[in-house]
Amino acid sequence: MFLAMCLFGLIGILASGVSLPSSVIVLFRGLIGSLFILLVILSTGKWISSEDVRSNLKPLVLSGIFLGLNWLALFEAYKQTTISLATLSNYMAPVFVMIVSTILTQGEIHCDQVSMRYRIHPRVGDGFRRHTGRDDRG
Repeated sequence: MFLAMCLFGLIGILASGVSLPSSVIVLFRGLIGSLFILLVILSTGKWISSEDVRSNLKPLVLSGIFLGLNWLALFEAYKQTTISLATLSNYMAPVFVMIVSTILTQGEIHCDQVSMRYRIHPRVGDGFRRHTGRDDRG
């Protein structure tokens, strides 16, 4: 567990120091992860049933696509800005999902959800303005 936390903590430093494009880093990260999962399956002998995969194919494919896009955006952010701003932007994804999902489903946003959004969002913008010296508020 400790090793996993150390490796995860080093992702930003390693990604910003590698001269490969973000898409190549994401491709190799996916391949390494797939090989690791295959090794775990082979070592434990617990196979995933093809019926389970077929019944969940659409959510699995969509999840894979969105995870890949998230990694692509994260590694590109590591190259374009500081590691702290890239990580903070990555952790803002659930807030954006909450806002977009309420628009698409025409649901309601409750007061506690709105107050949390406005507590987090201005700080991200302030950090961006301090880092780049520009004000991109429009």
